[in-house]
Amino acid sequence: QYYYLETHVEGQVIAYDEGFQSQFPLLIKDFASHPFTKFLRDDVMQSGSGVAIRRVKYRRKFYTQYARLDANDPVIKSYIFDFSVANEINAIRESEERYRAIVRQVSQGILLVDPQSLTIIEANQAYGNLVGYDCENIATMTLPDLISGDRPILTHLIESVLESRREICRESLHRHQDGSLIEVEEEISLIGYSTHKVICFAVKDISHRKQTERDLQQSVKEKEILLKEIHHRVKNNLLVVSSLLDWRSESLMDPALQSIFAESQRRIDTIALIHEKLYGTKDLAQIDFGDYLETLAVQIFESFSVNESNPNRIKLAFDLTPIYLNIETAMPCGLIVNELLLNTFKHAFPDQRRGIVHLMLKPQPPDSYLLIVEDDGVGFPDNFDHTETDSLGWQLINLLTTQLDGAIHIRRGNGAQIELVFARQDYHRRV
Repeated sequence: QYYYLETHVEGQVIAYDEGFQSQFPLLIKDFASHPFTKFLRDDVMQSGSGVAIRRVKYRRKFYTQYARLDANDPVIKSYIFDFSVANEINAIRESEERYRAIVRQVSQGILLVDPQSLTIIEANQAYGNLVGYDCENIATMTLPDLISGDRPILTHLIESVLESRREICRESLHRHQDGSLIEVEEEISLIGYSTHKVICFAVKDISHRKQTERDLQQSVKEKEILLKEIHHRVKNNLLVVSSLLDWRSESLMDPALQSIFAESQRRIDTIALIHEKLYGTKDLAQIDFGDYLETLAVQIFESFSVNESNPNRIKLAFDLTPIYLNIETAMPCGLIVNELLLNTFKHAFPDQRRGIVHLMLKPQPPDSYLLIVEDDGVGFPDNFDHTETDSLGWQLINLLTTQLDGAIHIRRGNGAQIELVFARQDYHRRV
């Protein structure tokens, strides 16, 4: 880029073009001190050819002034060149070429889009291979030709990038030449390209990953169905065993044997109830243990028919926090509660005594749980020691408490209160 200036050999300004006027407007009124007018005849003639070239600094910028004087003409004609503009253009072109070379070489698909018209400016070979088009053909398309989605949606997406000036990542569908849709992951950003801004789509094919995810989801779904069926079959098989014990106990004449069979049957029912609850939950790994305890207590209460001859003689009360436990924790804990409730209904309310049985479950910070079974019945004998007893039920309770890394505390007073503090048990793979 250059500007034209005519000066007299004595220094007066004769003429200049519009470019000179627009580039140096503040100096037009004071040409005498203008650096470009201090080009006297002697300066030109000293070159020996009537032509002189010099470098002039103006406002931290350097210009090259080319001046010529004819022997019979006192007018010096100057051309002032601003090579900085040319240098900037060359730098932009070199930068653009380097950028193009990088874009062509990267393995990730690159798509450059004009944000106003949504036309494709450039695409690299990796993207062409992805969608099955030549890069030259892609350059004749628009963004809606390649990406699944209405034009208003794509326009809104581009506007979001322009307004926020932040990168947007999303999953999308791109159209292949054969009409199929390719699942891709896009990183959309605003970049400088040549002399203007463009939208860059960095595209990665995720079809294989998405298909793997779908296969895994289907596999998990199939395993969930299988696990539900296992819980259902285990529950049914346990109920068959329970029914066999019930059927066999009916032929026994000895009340002690009948009691043994009945207790064994209830233990089996307690385990079956765990599998029934697991079968009915979305999460097959754990159950709402509070809900399970309430169902278990009502089931045992009804099996004893404690209020058959005297309605409302014994009442159940619950204060159960919804706590989810896995089967490794719920199974032994459920059996402990079964034994405690059996003992309560058998011994706490003799001679038609009225009372309340209260179950409480709550978290015990930092990582334990507190289970309380209490009643206002006759209580335990003064000399009772649950660790030194021949009772099969209490021996089972002690064994299961150890399995839970727990502890049993018995409090005497108005009735009996049994506290069980236990920890959640993690699953350990068994080979």
